[in-house]
Amino acid sequence: MTETLFAALTALHFQMTPVHDYNISGRAESQNGGVHVVSLTARDGNIDIKATISEFENESQAERSKKDKINRLQAVYDDHPEQYFAMVTRKTECPKEYKIESGVTGRMEWMKMFANSRNVLGACAADIAVKRVQSVFLVCGKTLLELSKFIPRKDWKKSEEDEMTSISCRI
Repeated sequence: MTETLFAALTALHFQMTPVHDYNISGRAESQNGGVHVVSLTARDGNIDIKATISEFENESQAERSKKDKINRLQAVYDDHPEQYFAMVTRKTECPKEYKIESGVTGRMEWMKMFANSRNVLGACAADIAVKRVQSVFLVCGKTLLELSKFIPRKDWKKSEEDEMTSISCRI
């Protein structure tokens, strides 16, 4: 029997109200210094999920890691000075409609953005921004959950957002 994302998150002290039955297609674990990391990939139809659960030595390390990851994601969509001489424009920018939307729901921080067909974030043009992505970041004690859902833009519904913001700590 295939393990579901819901079952794996429950075993790792998180809970959610799933809209889909995501079957885990990949799992990896690693230990780096004092940090234990579990990485999961899951799928249901045309929806992909990437989850990373990192257990740190203390809560402040988990919070710092969350802030670093959010800052790096935001930097992908920030305007950048053009690096090549004699370019037509002086900076590379992401149009407003493709910029990150972000917010906080309870203890969770979330971001909505776009990705290309290979689930690479940073897509800022209609022809390559084929997937809508919602990422959530939640610290429960000394554990950080990063969860990203990749879904074709044409299939995105409000229920997809509700599923992501239903995630909470199970203590």
